[in-house]
Amino acid sequence: MLRNSVNYIYQVYKEKSFSKAAQKLFVSQPALSAAIQKEEAVWGCAFFDRSTNPIELTPEGREFITAIERMREIQQELEDSFARCIQARQHTVNIGAPTFFCAYILPPILQDFQRGHPHCQINVIEASDNDLIECLQKDTIDACLTVQTWSGHMFQTTAIGEEDIILAVPAAAPMNKRLSEYQLGPDDLKSASRLRDDCPRLSIGEFKELPFLLLKQGNDMYSRGMKICKQGGFAPNTFVTLDQLLTSYHMAAAGTGAAFIRAGLMRYASGEVCFYGLDSKDTVRSIHLVCKKNRALPDTVQNFLSYLSHACNK
Repeated sequence: MLRNSVNYIYQVYKEKSFSKAAQKLFVSQPALSAAIQKEEAVWGCAFFDRSTNPIELTPEGREFITAIERMREIQQELEDSFARCIQARQHTVNIGAPTFFCAYILPPILQDFQRGHPHCQINVIEASDNDLIECLQKDTIDACLTVQTWSGHMFQTTAIGEEDIILAVPAAAPMNKRLSEYQLGPDDLKSASRLRDDCPRLSIGEFKELPFLLLKQGNDMYSRGMKICKQGGFAPNTFVTLDQLLTSYHMAAAGTGAAFIRAGLMRYASGEVCFYGLDSKDTVRSIHLVCKKNRALPDTVQNFLSYLSHACNK
């Protein structure tokens, strides 16, 4: 933003009159003259030949006006550029989520939303929960999906749905034949992530002899898995710990061990595993939508988050 005195000089140049410039600027002529004289003193030269009528620029004044016009052009370019950036952000949604949500939950939701909002651009950032916290703090994303519970005054957390945790057991495990009537299939899902209420459920103790594939400590699935096993009266024989739930599922399918997974994965099973519902209240957990508190979100982002909340509640 140019200083007032610089704008005053430019207006006198345009009007070729101190009095007309003062009227246009809604200032008194003495105040206008004083401001220009002060600016001229800074540069050590006069910008106007006050002996002419109408007023003319001095050679230094012409150079000064040329510089002012360049600065005004640059300022306009910046304003236009920032306006375009702001407009783009108004139609851009940045959503973060762990791998499972990015691979299985978000794609159909994004596709349906964009049918009604063809000019909206949605950027999906796939990251771990720890990375998602950092992205929210830095405003890299507008919101994220997580099953973790984050404390602190910085985030606003809204439960937008629930999911069931089930056990994936390698198909070659000997107990599968004995427990075949308890095995689950896609028809046992009542929604994308919840089991029907009448599904069979077993004690985790039925599987205590198996090696277990657990996610690393600090992950909600790890703490729930340990708690569920404790309820069954044993500590799991942990064969390996992993970062990603999908990796644990694929390792279970390869016969490595049993894994706690999301019920929704049954829709995409390839037959190498058997699925079981577990008799524990800790198998149900909330899906959270997390935003940064006190951050104003554009209408397009708010519309998408409302749509996402509704879709996850179906």
